[in-house]
Amino acid sequence: MGKKLKTMVMKRVGLCDLVVGAATVQGPVIEGGLGEYLSPVLAEGQELPDLATPITLYSRKLVSYRDAMVKADEQQQAAVSRLDEVRKDLAVPEGRLRGDILSLRATCQGLWDEDKVSSLSLDFNVAQEPKPLVRQAEIIRDRLRDPEVELVSDRWVKGPQDGNEWADELDREIEEMRPLLARYIERSKQLDTAQVRKDQAMEEFDVQFIRITRLLETTFRVAGETELADRIRPTVRQLGRDGGQREEPAEAESGSESEGTSDADAEPESVTPEPESGSEQSATSAA
Repeated sequence: MGKKLKTMVMKRVGLCDLVVGAATVQGPVIEGGLGEYLSPVLAEGQELPDLATPITLYSRKLVSYRDAMVKADEQQQAAVSRLDEVRKDLAVPEGRLRGDILSLRATCQGLWDEDKVSSLSLDFNVAQEPKPLVRQAEIIRDRLRDPEVELVSDRWVKGPQDGNEWADELDREIEEMRPLLARYIERSKQLDTAQVRKDQAMEEFDVQFIRITRLLETTFRVAGETELADRIRPTVRQLGRDGGQREEPAEAESGSESEGTSDADAEPESVTPEPESGSEQSATSAA
């Protein structure tokens, strides 16, 4: 999901830059239009206040939320990379341990019936993630060493079998994985934290973007810059239906505001997150 989330962040960055660019480039024009609009209602001797600064400050505020979102995205991407590094280091010992369990299960299935195989916890599918795999190996090892578990075969190999030798082999594989597994779990938690912060930063950006962009759109219209207002208006909806509803669920764009709605307004592009896969999903499983 990393790449898809990165795309979603970059989409928001593009929308932000469009709005901020319009406000910055057209700032003097907007200020002049607002002056003409408000001058007739000035009291005698009253002068127009600074009308450009609020637009500049709103633009800077929006940029600050954009930058916070980008930073959170970069931190999340870095956390994915760090987790992948440990995952690569784990690949060889993890594969060896998984192979030992599968080999042991095949051996035991040849020696004993299903009840005996089940008593050794070898009747389950081998775990695909490192943390549950190690735990599964520990349970099998302990069952093999349990003095109450009789390992007597009446099939291909007659007589009792020594489970300690098998348990020792599993133990060596487990101990080799422990330090790597500890790093994997730690970095998985770091990724989870980074993902939460990124989600929060994106959600906060959406809320603030909608508020500030709607305010600027209204300001542009008041200043007589209808064409400029029409340019930035669709950006609110391009965050997706969920983004707009989450911010102001009771507010519907209808009536006079719906007049002049473009096709882009009627068919908003959705950027709703899709289910994750790959490293981030693995991190969740390992946590």
